[in-house]
Amino acid sequence: MKKRYRLAAALLAGLLLLPVSVPAADTEENGSGDEARVQYPVSDTLTPGGIVELEGGDLEEGAFTFVVMDEENNVLQTVTNSEEGGIDFEPITYTLNEPASESLTYTYTVRQLESDDPDVTIDPTVYTFAVVVTDPRDGTLEIWASEGWNSLDFTNTRKEKGKEETTPAADPEDETGKSENSNSKSSEDKSRGKSSSGKNSNSGSSKDQDTSKAKNTRTGDTENPVLWLLLAGGSLAVLCAAIVLKKKQK
Repeated sequence: MKKRYRLAAALLAGLLLLPVSVPAADTEENGSGDEARVQYPVSDTLTPGGIVELEGGDLEEGAFTFVVMDEENNVLQTVTNSEEGGIDFEPITYTLNEPASESLTYTYTVRQLESDDPDVTIDPTVYTFAVVVTDPRDGTLEIWASEGWNSLDFTNTRKEKGKEETTPAADPEDETGKSENSNSKSSEDKSRGKSSSGKNSNSGSSKDQDTSKAKNTRTGDTENPVLWLLLAGGSLAVLCAAIVLKKKQK
């Protein structure tokens, strides 16, 4: 009896010590092991960088305004400069709510708005840069930005107050010489004008005198007796020829 009890106890202990296998989880439903450990959403940020300088004046905080726009020209940020000239861009946040099999590309444009100060000429440069976001599925995001995203620099210029274009003063001696020459030239012109006007008046009067003389002088051709004799003889010959012709017809 004792041997039987010992054998039963040994069999029971062996059954209790057998390993127990647990069925593996379905990877299609729960995803791969790496993805199952990643908690979404996953986020990361990128902060653009830039500096503005003012030539010809002292830069003040908030003096200039800049905008960041997306590829559809929607304004994403409107920021100003610091006292040191840094442009206080805000971080751009990228968030994935679920695993992404492909990289995502974003394009941004940065430019400066017109200044309220009429004495300041702003830098019209427009910057464009791209950002590519990739999901490595390890709980982080890989962010790549094209060249220039952290060097968005602008140089503005202030006009110097009270500085106007001046014409250099002329030499007094030259001015005196010019005035004397101009006076002598004007006097010569006046004298020439007088003499020419005198000539014109004299020529006009002589022409009038010649015309009046021509009108009052008779040539005497209308009283030439030879001409009258010729006319009379011709008329008489025509009259005689007409009489003779008339008699022959009768």
